[in-house]
Amino acid sequence: MAAPPRRIPTPRSNANTVPSRRDARGEAGRDAPKGAGRSGKSEAAPRDSKQPEAGAAAGSHAHFFAELRPPRTIVEYPDPVLRRKALPILNIDEHIHELVEDMKRAMLAEEGAGLAAPQVGVPLRLFITSAKGKFPDLVFINPVLEIAGAVEAHDEGCLSLPNIVVSVLRPTAARITATALDGTSFTLETSEFDARVWQHEFDHLDGKLIIDRMMAKDKLTNRKAIRDLERAYEEHRGG
Repeated sequence: MAAPPRRIPTPRSNANTVPSRRDARGEAGRDAPKGAGRSGKSEAAPRDSKQPEAGAAAGSHAHFFAELRPPRTIVEYPDPVLRRKALPILNIDEHIHELVEDMKRAMLAEEGAGLAAPQVGVPLRLFITSAKGKFPDLVFINPVLEIAGAVEAHDEGCLSLPNIVVSVLRPTAARITATALDGTSFTLETSEFDARVWQHEFDHLDGKLIIDRMMAKDKLTNRKAIRDLERAYEEHRGG
């Protein structure tokens, strides 16, 4: 995820707080804030739970590292790897540590707020974030995401979609549980900028991009930029 010019303000409404884990079980299931006229909130506070599907393929990931050696660079749309549903990570071995270091270098070079493994060509359930919000640099392995709160629209960019910025509707609050690089489990929750970053990066693990969530006006505005990326990809492949 591309870094924002400024942080999203913390919502003050009680409707924007993250529900307790018990309540969540009882219910179904570069960012730039927009001006007040471009942002809307829903009356209700929708809740959803985003996690790997039951029975998701969990084969060995070793072959990804045999085929994709460093240096790994950011993959751009419309590379098919960005549309693959990422696989769970079985072992946090030297390959995963190496992958994280490659991702950190790539994210730092582009001054991004976050980066998912599929964005460097490795379809595994892992993403990293930089210290541009409330939390420090973090690694999220096999994350499970819960979202809640009023829905708001803000501009988002993506390191895999250069020169494209679209307005994306997302809930304002999130709780995430994941495994750290040292193998320990952790849970975080926030209704600040990080909540949007987590949702953006989690989308990458399910093969979703910001252009899948853009509104009609953004489709028109970014049509040429998207076509240019598609044309460049085909030319690179010799198509």
